[in-house]
Amino acid sequence: MERRFCGHHPQDHPEPLDAGECISAVVDGKNSGRNKHRYVVATQDIELRRELRAIPGVPLIYINKGVMIMEPMASASTEERTKEERTKFRAELKTNPVKRKRADDEEEPKGSAVTDGASEAQSNAQASGEEGPQKKKKKNYGKARGPNPLAVKKKKKTGPGQKPAAARKTAA
Repeated sequence: MERRFCGHHPQDHPEPLDAGECISAVVDGKNSGRNKHRYVVATQDIELRRELRAIPGVPLIYINKGVMIMEPMASASTEERTKEERTKFRAELKTNPVKRKRADDEEEPKGSAVTDGASEAQSNAQASGEEGPQKKKKKNYGKARGPNPLAVKKKKKTGPGQKPAAARKTAA
């Protein structure tokens, strides 16, 4: 942790400041409504806590019956958080255009006519037997793929002097 001083020197303030005023001045130095250095305030002063709830991003801690309690997020902090989330969401919508389901270079349905030159070249290459770009294989979700190899019991190996398992059962 780093130790910070309030900056209220006796030369500047002949009469000492109240502790609550000093703490609020340290948290929000320029009355900008911000907790620039991300201070956490632990105080029993109810008036100071009420004043600091108006500043977004100031966690408040107090002690009640020997138990440390961290106050729930203040309404000012909640409003600030929702504003930031909205701006992030809007920025994401502006930067990422919606992807199309079909790529532009996919084949057209069989019943449609070929219109552009690239499609004609692909159809001519397929007709002449030349292989064009291969399509990716689709995954079949929900299809059984076989047993889990870790769950399958291994087969017993038969040695040179041992009978197969089927022969042992019939002999006994």
